[in-house]
Amino acid sequence: MNKEELAAFAANRELRAALAAPDFNEETGWEAFRKAHAHRRRRPALRLWLAAAAVLILAAGAAVWLLQAPGTRNPVLADSAPRQGVELRMADGRVVEPGKVSGTIRQQSGALIHSGSQGLKYTADTRQEYCSGKDTLLVPNGLPFRVQLADGSKIWLNAGSRLIYPQVFDGPEREVLLEGEAYFDVAQRSGQPFIVRSRGVTMTVLGTTFNVNTYTSSVVTTLCTGKLRVSAAQQQMVLLPDEQLDYNPGGGFGKREVDTRDFTAWKDGDLYFDGEELEAITKSLSRYYDYEFVFAGPDMRKLRFTLDMPRPAKLQVVLDHLKSSRQDLHFRIDGRTVYIEAVHQ
Repeated sequence: MNKEELAAFAANRELRAALAAPDFNEETGWEAFRKAHAHRRRRPALRLWLAAAAVLILAAGAAVWLLQAPGTRNPVLADSAPRQGVELRMADGRVVEPGKVSGTIRQQSGALIHSGSQGLKYTADTRQEYCSGKDTLLVPNGLPFRVQLADGSKIWLNAGSRLIYPQVFDGPEREVLLEGEAYFDVAQRSGQPFIVRSRGVTMTVLGTTFNVNTYTSSVVTTLCTGKLRVSAAQQQMVLLPDEQLDYNPGGGFGKREVDTRDFTAWKDGDLYFDGEELEAITKSLSRYYDYEFVFAGPDMRKLRFTLDMPRPAKLQVVLDHLKSSRQDLHFRIDGRTVYIEAVHQ
């Protein structure tokens, strides 16, 4: 017999014993029997209800687990804004963030700074005498920025760059110092050459447009228009349009002809990579969007991509474009870090 049959047998035996007792009360005995029988009838239903509840709980837990499992949960997107803003450190000690300040800033040097969402514009205040003073413009990762100097020269600073320059140009030369990358559109001014210095390299121009990149150990200068004289370590070379000069402290000068758009598209707000390795692409994306990239394996660094598009506000858009051409590529986002992994199909 099963447990229920044994229980019924025991109850029957108890009832028979009670009936044989001389003081047995029929009404009390019948009521006790009815309650016991009804309780035993409800027990299977109760067990079924508990079993159903357990199934629901397990199903809910499984759903939560599936949502949290890798590849099935809602993906984390790379859409965070840069952590820092552009910073202008003025010669008089004041520090402002141009992105948060709009209007005109007056300086002791006799310069006026017009600050807006598009960048900074310096003009000379002719009502004052000039005095020397240099400002420092710090452009963090994720925020390319533009400044127009007091002589009318326009400079586009790429992300992760620093420029030191006079508030007004009142000497025999117009000299600026650069770290990072910048595109220069130099205003012509007879008798006052424009000079860019960076890591021991001096670039002298009279009126020209060119790009300077110092992100690596080399100083790479790309000339778009005009003529540029580049000197370093007692060496000197003249660049003509569509020529590029690469100076490495350990190897000297190296000159070649290039397609200038490969090196200046960033200034126009474009992402342009022509058959570039993924490792090189991620270095640029890291500066543009203030994210770090980690490769799961060395082979993935050598994957090549071609990309030509306006630079979107969010990194996630770029990652989606890259993934659309390689289905075996997976980007996993954790905070401000992008892990590049292979999908095994």
